[in-house]
Amino acid sequence: MTVKFNDVDKTDFVEWRSLRVNNILTRQVDNCSFTIKNYGSKTFTPSNEDDVKVYDGATLIFAGVVERVVEKVRGAKLLVYEVQCADSTRLADRKRVAETYSGKTVNYIIDHIKDNYLSGFTDANVDCGITIDYIAFNYEAPSKCFEQLAELVGYDWYIDYDKDIHFFSRETNPAPFNLSDDNGKYIFKSLVIKRDTSQLKNVIYVRGGEYLADWFTENQFGDGTKRDFKTAYKYKSIEVEVATVAKTVGIDNIDDPDDYDCLYNFNEKVIKFRADNKPGNGVAVDISGYPYVPIIVEARDQVSIDTYGEFHYRIIDKSIKTKKGARELGAGELKTYAAKMAEGSFRTYESGLKAGQIITVQSTIRGLDEEFIINKVSMQMRTPDEIEYTVSLITTKTFGMIETLAKLLLAEDKKIEIKEDEVVDKLWTGEDVFPTLTEQTPSFSYQAPPWYTKGSPQTDPLGVVGFCQAS
Repeated sequence: MTVKFNDVDKTDFVEWRSLRVNNILTRQVDNCSFTIKNYGSKTFTPSNEDDVKVYDGATLIFAGVVERVVEKVRGAKLLVYEVQCADSTRLADRKRVAETYSGKTVNYIIDHIKDNYLSGFTDANVDCGITIDYIAFNYEAPSKCFEQLAELVGYDWYIDYDKDIHFFSRETNPAPFNLSDDNGKYIFKSLVIKRDTSQLKNVIYVRGGEYLADWFTENQFGDGTKRDFKTAYKYKSIEVEVATVAKTVGIDNIDDPDDYDCLYNFNEKVIKFRADNKPGNGVAVDISGYPYVPIIVEARDQVSIDTYGEFHYRIIDKSIKTKKGARELGAGELKTYAAKMAEGSFRTYESGLKAGQIITVQSTIRGLDEEFIINKVSMQMRTPDEIEYTVSLITTKTFGMIETLAKLLLAEDKKIEIKEDEVVDKLWTGEDVFPTLTEQTPSFSYQAPPWYTKGSPQTDPLGVVGFCQAS
């Protein structure tokens, strides 16, 4: 085991029993903790933002920055520092992304975020040419942007210890080795597998936002007294005809009703006529436009239903703007929840496993041959020279449940809508905002009236202010 601060070996200062590294499901932040001991002539003080790297032999198992240092005294002469570190994701999230993208590939979006919001990062391992119809980021951390993109296209992502962004299909990230009864890659008795049906769902209802449908006309009739005509939908580019005669349409609460034949209230979905021109009894009122139609989709897994019976679930996500997007979300939820879930764990002395990798567990004794996703890899020192890894496993079903919980955390942010014409009002504070001018003695000259400010018809480029001209 080797621990380096700013590329300088400081292993001798680390209390080996205290060293812990947690590599969590790819899109989450890895962390590392350990204790530094100072005594006698051995003195070293860690600082916040120091670069930290941890090696298992030649294998880099953690890289990040110091996030927190707690200084304590043990006994009379032993000074210790409890150090907590976070991986490069913390550095990537120093800025917030406020962007909208239409008709752009995932490769383009990530590259644009990298160029404009991330300093010192690369994206050599981003590989997704899927086009995103529309996505908006509401002043969100870059890691949250990558998370949402991965959710949309069913990919996974992480930032490696060299600050390179990886974005890839989950099926193309195999572990460096698999497990079997006799390959010696894990501590045999440590493997535990658990199975669960409590999250089973095989009928999914998805309620999205609204989409703009094709031109539509609804027909109503006057009764001689009714002035307000409720519409079935909210309309864009609304038109009104009474007895096939086109009427002028103003905006309710904005336009003067005397200037238009009728007024339209978009939010209340109503056409309002004046008392003196309301449609007569039996007169046709035709209301036309592009309606905003709510997206409602039902997705079913018949195989699961035949096996377990029906288990219903509802998803409400107003950020979904197309039926295709709603169908894809429903299908993804069925893929995650229509069968029972499994999870497990094992311990090993082998390095190289990382959260997000796909590992196959094959066991004749257990009657098992199944792929799992590595959810977490935790490291602790077994001896001063030997590391033991504890590996947590989940299936794609459990992985989907974790993603659903992540969606709930993002839900509040999605209540804010970023419009393409928004302007960001930027404020800078600090001592260096205004430049310091070299001290000099001002001179003044008198100008006879009339006096003009700069930009007036006068030709003086400095302008005249008050009774004196600056020079």
